[in-house]
Amino acid sequence: MNQVKKIVSCALALSCLTAVCASMTSCGATVDGTYTTVVDSATYFKNEEVKADIAADPGKYVKFDRMYSHLNSNIADIGEDRTFTIKESGGVADFYTATLVLESTTYTLTKSIKVDPTTERYAAMGIPEGKTAKMELTFSGTFENNKGVITLQKPDRVTGTMLISGAGAAYTRFGANFETVDVSSADADDIMYPGKFFYYFDSLYFVDTGKYEAMDVTVSKDTMTFTVE
Repeated sequence: MNQVKKIVSCALALSCLTAVCASMTSCGATVDGTYTTVVDSATYFKNEEVKADIAADPGKYVKFDRMYSHLNSNIADIGEDRTFTIKESGGVADFYTATLVLESTTYTLTKSIKVDPTTERYAAMGIPEGKTAKMELTFSGTFENNKGVITLQKPDRVTGTMLISGAGAAYTRFGANFETVDVSSADADDIMYPGKFFYYFDSLYFVDTGKYEAMDVTVSKDTMTFTVE
C-alpha cells in the first residue's frame, strides 16, 4: 500500500512540475521581463505594413508631413507637392521603438516614434510654448504563454500622448493633438479618435491595422527583443 502511495505521489508531483514548466519558456525561466525592438527610420518607412497604412486613405494625408514634421533631410525628402520620399541610406537609427513588458500574466506594449527637437523641421511644427512633441501609445492587458509563444490578449486600456503639431494638427490623420490619451473602450467610428487608437495595437509597427484582435509574439531571452508572429 505504501508503495502505491509513493507511485501516486510521484505521479502527482510530475504532473505539477509539467504544468509549471508549461507556463515557462523553459523550466526555471519565466518570460517576465522587458523586451525592446528598435527600428531605424529607413527600415520603418519601407515596411509593407507602414506603406499600406499610409496608402490606405490618401485623403487623410493632404499634409502627411505634419504627422512626421520632425523628420530632417537625412530621413526623407518632402516635395512641394508634399510627396514623401524615403532616402535609400542614412536616417535615424533609433527612429521607432516598441517595448514589451511582461509580468506574471499582464503586459504593456509601448510604441514610440522619436521626436528630435534639435532638427530644423521640428522648429517649424508650431508646438505650443512649453510643450514638447511626442508620439507614444501604451497598450495594456493580459497575456498567455503557450510554450514560448506569447499571446497578447486584446488590450483593455490605451494611454499615451499624440502631440505632433501646432495649428497643423488639424491636417494630420488624427485631426487634433491629444496631450493625454487614456481610453478603455475601442471604437472604430470614434470621430474624436481616442477609441480608434486601439486599432494601432495589432502590429509591431505604429499603424492602423483596421482590426482589434489578440496578437502573438515571440520573445528572446538572449537578446531581450521580440517579434510579432
